[in-house]
Amino acid sequence: MQRKILTPVTYLLAALADAWLLSSNQLLNEASTFETVLCVIAAILFALGAALVSRRPHVAHMCAAAGVVALPWIYRTTLQGNILVNWWIVFNVPDRELRMYNGLATAKLAILAVALIVFAIATGITRVLPGRLVFRKMPLRERTWPAVAATLCLLAIWFTQSVIPYRIPGALDYSSWPILQILHLKKHGLQFHESCVKVWGHRGVPESVLFSSNDRRLFEYRFQQTFAHAEVPKLLVEHVAALIQVSKSVKSNRNLITPLRRWNDEGWYVVGEEMELQAYTNENRRTPPQEVVDLFEELEKVPRTDNSSEDRKDVCLGFCYDPLSALGALYANHRCRQEETHFVCR
Repeated sequence: MQRKILTPVTYLLAALADAWLLSSNQLLNEASTFETVLCVIAAILFALGAALVSRRPHVAHMCAAAGVVALPWIYRTTLQGNILVNWWIVFNVPDRELRMYNGLATAKLAILAVALIVFAIATGITRVLPGRLVFRKMPLRERTWPAVAATLCLLAIWFTQSVIPYRIPGALDYSSWPILQILHLKKHGLQFHESCVKVWGHRGVPESVLFSSNDRRLFEYRFQQTFAHAEVPKLLVEHVAALIQVSKSVKSNRNLITPLRRWNDEGWYVVGEEMELQAYTNENRRTPPQEVVDLFEELEKVPRTDNSSEDRKDVCLGFCYDPLSALGALYANHRCRQEETHFVCR
């Protein structure tokens, strides 16, 4: 009896999920009129499937399977996302900014709606296909697990394509950029320690420094990022300017920058307003210049003021938070760059 109830409930929930996606006005991209009509038809088909399961089960399953016509609309408006946002990275939004995204409720409902629709389509297909072709002698009542597997597989692909690289929805533009940033990242097992110094100035003359750091762990959703400020001591002004001048001629190896994966690992990263990003890690077998290490250590000793902290989140539990994130490339537009022939955003 429970199995007989489960199928019509599945189709009914899929119809409601389809209708909610159509009416919620939470579209990430505009769909064509034809795609929208197909999605409306799919909602009707799911409802028919729920109504006909007890009397005409084969027809009901065919209606649910035909709900696949909704996928072009769902892909365009829900799965694909855009340069600024997708439903998975909404879970990275800091608590203070959630009100701009209607909290996490809409994202959770959108993901659940897609899962219900895909599960209903997969359920209909597995019950329509002849057992001898695909499932051998498997009874109809035992064909639920392939639908579950198909749904989980789609969600996994959608998730990985959405959350990598790490970013927060929206765009944030700066009127200026640090003239020098040095990030020191250490990994011991599941524990990361990230320390970054950001030197600000005018026309290449160092004026102030922002310190940021965190101690985060893999498999943790939340962690705290701490901040502090200081004036650049006069004794270090020439040292900073000299390092910037020398680093301007160093070529970038941005394409080699990835999260640290070894059990015990360490990395140094240097970038600035007029400097290409340089990475020195065990992975690329590059050792940081001694002047970089010395300057970082000297700046770390400067007395700090205005200590503060903020909450950070990583929906993939620390595995997506990379060195670029620690350097401040948090928002979607920070992941855009000019390639040889075109502009690329992830």
